[in-house]
Order: sequence, then structure tokens, then C-alpha cells
Amino acid sequence: AFVWISLVAMGLVLIMARLALGRSTAWLIDAVILSTLLTLLASQITDIRAMIARHNLAISREMGGTGQPLDLGYLCGLGPAALPVLQQAAERLPDGRIHCAVMLETRFRQEMQTWPGHTLRNRRILAALAPPTPLPLDLSYRDLDNRAQEEPWP
Repeated sequence: AFVWISLVAMGLVLIMARLALGRSTAWLIDAVILSTLLTLLASQITDIRAMIARHNLAISREMGGTGQPLDLGYLCGLGPAALPVLQQAAERLPDGRIHCAVMLETRFRQEMQTWPGHTLRNRRILAALAPPTPLPLDLSYRDLDNRAQEEPWP
């Protein structure tokens, strides 16, 4: 909504500039098209979902802000752009692990294995993420008393 209101305000400013400077209608049309293209370029460069996630984390009660409690479901719903913020939040939350973020990161890393997943925005997200922590795997077979055994089959 803010972007749309800004475009409308820019249009009004350009109309007033046209009247004050005595420019032609062609100048006004060119200026409106240029401002629209610059807005589209800015929206492609700026990761709005990441900005929303950073803002919500900064003002949340858990991080010392005065806002509402941190809504992890909403942050996970923002998609991979929120992953660096969710990792930052996981360090400060008592649980220390955000389950929806783990699933989101797993899907994101799998998507990065395919060629359509390699976008500039995804590469920035991947660079901002901490390296994945390996899960401890116990490959030995254990019986019911939790004693290590030989493999149960030959």
C-alpha cells in the first residue's frame, strides 16, 4: 500500500511540476513512466519480505521491543526471505529451535539444488544463512536396553 500511495503522490508532484514549469504533456507521461520503472526496479532489488521480518523481530517483546509477541507462524509464512531473521530469533528464544524454520530451510536448500532456484535474491538469502548444523546420526543398531549390537542381519 505504501508503494502505491507513493506512486500516486509522485504523480501529483509531477503534475504540479508540469504546471509550474510549463512542460508538455509528453514530458509528464515520460516522467510518470520513468518514476514507475524506478519503483519497479527498487521493488525488485529490495527484499520487502525480509524488511518486514526484520522489523517484526526488532519490535517484538521477546527481543526487548514494545510490540506484540513474536508471531513465528507469520514469519515462517513470509518464506525463505525470513530465514536469516528466524535464525537470529532462534538464538534468543528459550526453545532455541523454530520448527517451521527448520522445514522452511530444508525446502529452501532443496530448491537451491535446482536451476530455477538460483536467483540473485535466493543467493543473498543463502549467503546470510548460517551453515546447516549436521544432525547427530547414530548408525549402530541398539537393542531395547540401549546396548550397541552387531547388525541384526548378515
